[in-house]
Amino acid sequence: MIIVDSSILVAAFRKDEIHHQTALRTCQSADQILVIDYVLAETLTVLKMRESIYIMQKCHDFLFDSEGIIFDRLSDEEVKMSTDFFYSHQKNLSFVDCALVIYKKCRNLPLATFDKYLQKVLS
Repeated sequence: MIIVDSSILVAAFRKDEIHHQTALRTCQSADQILVIDYVLAETLTVLKMRESIYIMQKCHDFLFDSEGIIFDRLSDEEVKMSTDFFYSHQKNLSFVDCALVIYKKCRNLPLATFDKYLQKVLS
């Protein structure tokens, strides 16, 4: 099981993305993909605004129709920890990024992302 950041999902559905092929391989090779609710919201929003409703709908259908996709949300304690981390961290991380860091650490799961700032925090 692997947690995915919106950068992976967006790249998988935007053919002109530099990481498009890598994102497709990441999604196809994982036995289970875990998507937190914040990432779902961010992904669908980005695809709707930068691509089209059609592409957003394709992503939505893929996520909801695929057996290997698991949706989850942060616990109340993880939301508090994410908020504290967001307040105390550098400006290059969004709240969603901070939530992913906390979720990954609390659940001890791997996280796939193309976000260089997020990768740096995770290393």
